[in-house]
Amino acid sequence: MRAFLTAGIPAAQLGPLSPILDSPAPGPFLAILVGFVLGIYGHVGKFRWLVAIAILIVFVGSAWLFLASVGLDDRPLPPVELE
Repeated sequence: MRAFLTAGIPAAQLGPLSPILDSPAPGPFLAILVGFVLGIYGHVGKFRWLVAIAILIVFVGSAWLFLASVGLDDRPLPPVELE
């Protein structure tokens, strides 16, 4: 995944994106980043519809990050005791 996203650029040139792309699930982080960039652009250009889409992207990215962190957890769930 990292090779596809970075197009062969060495890690030293990626700067602050290096830890994000090294994570097991970079998708949620990139979605949140894109949402914030679109939100800033929408605010500067006074595009209300773009701000609304950016808020939606950040929300979906946050939910995706939560689901990815739960799904990447290797610990088994504790057994449920039924009485």
